[in-house]
Amino acid sequence: MQVVNLNFAKQDLRNRSFKGQDLTGADFSGCNIRGCDFTSATLVKANFEKAIGGQTSKQIIDFTIKNTILLIFLIVDSADFARRWQKAIIDNSYTQINVFALAINSVIWFVVFGFVSIKFFKSLRSSLSGTYFNKANLTNAKFTDAVLKKTDFSDAQLFYIDWQGANISESKFSIDSKVIELCASRNGKGNDYSYTNLSNINLVSVDLSNANLSGADISRTLLHKAHLENANLSEVQALATDFAEANLTGACIKNWGISPETNFKNVQCDYIYLELAHQERRPHSGYFKTSEFNDVFQKTFETVDLFFRNGIDWDAFAYSFKKVEVENEGAQLDVQSIEKKSDGVILVRVAVAPDADKAKIHNQFMQGYEFAAKALEAQYQARLEDKEKVINQLFSTINQQNKLLAHTGDKLSIYYQPNSQFAGGIVDANTVEALQIGGSIQNNDTEDFPS
Repeated sequence: MQVVNLNFAKQDLRNRSFKGQDLTGADFSGCNIRGCDFTSATLVKANFEKAIGGQTSKQIIDFTIKNTILLIFLIVDSADFARRWQKAIIDNSYTQINVFALAINSVIWFVVFGFVSIKFFKSLRSSLSGTYFNKANLTNAKFTDAVLKKTDFSDAQLFYIDWQGANISESKFSIDSKVIELCASRNGKGNDYSYTNLSNINLVSVDLSNANLSGADISRTLLHKAHLENANLSEVQALATDFAEANLTGACIKNWGISPETNFKNVQCDYIYLELAHQERRPHSGYFKTSEFNDVFQKTFETVDLFFRNGIDWDAFAYSFKKVEVENEGAQLDVQSIEKKSDGVILVRVAVAPDADKAKIHNQFMQGYEFAAKALEAQYQARLEDKEKVINQLFSTINQQNKLLAHTGDKLSIYYQPNSQFAGGIVDANTVEALQIGGSIQNNDTEDFPS
């Protein structure tokens, strides 16, 4: 239900119910909203600047009366139980000692029961909320300098709320309380927010210098004019994050995730580090010029990053690259850089046309590369098997020759005839009559041919 009059500024609205109402853009600045019920209300862009929430005297009195009556019933009921218990004992034992002991036990029972009951109800009262925003939509609402003690924000939509200067002590939230505290104080200097969900919140002008944000999700967060000097931004998710006019000097941005919607307009940054422990400074020397940081990172959105964890099969790479180039005519593919990371991963950055479908190109390339790599691996394996066959054949030939030599006998003919002239062929015999050679040729090895 849309409320016609949305101007409640500086009014006393204690104990009013706005449950389920559409209060988009309503002005509650300076209001007393203690005891109000905004459960499931729509409060988008509502203004609660300097509003006062929490418990009212009426809530406290109502709570006290109801629970006092309940306590009396419990005491009376327990007293009746104690009397019946005593009577049952006395019926079986009439000694004065037993009666006295029962009386002492009864007194102790009432004292202990009363003390525990009072402590319980005090604890219950302290946990009682005064103002209720549970399940309300508070997107882009403003609570600057509001006093919101004992206020229930359970299951509410709290996107981009301006909490700066708000007192939210003893209030209930469904998200990490330290996130709300950071939103209110805007001071997280040197603190540890690693792997914390900081997405979709308002942190304009926050001081996160020297803070550890490694692995945190800051996607779609407003970090306009934020101080992020020397912050650890390694592996953060910063998709569509607004860094406009933020100071990133000295920050580590190892493996951070950004998107074309991430805003670096007018960022102040003299230099950054691509690795932890102040390693891989960019620029290597000197400082970024005005707007140069933005230009550098905008260029990354005109590239496709290909990561290879087990080396690169360049034949497979060339095959896939050519295939993708043919399938995406006009994509203007060009290998821009090849980098080896500290963990052994190789990054190949491929430049593409600004309007190219980068996700499609990435998927096509990796699929083509894996296909080619498997096919080439099969070929390599086949070649290795062929080489092994050739080697085995050579060994087999050598073995056969050795066996033949072993069966030839002890005589081995060696033909070594430097500067000799023969008219005819070579003769292997004991005695050779040769008319063209003067004299006889005598074979000195005569063991096999005795005279």
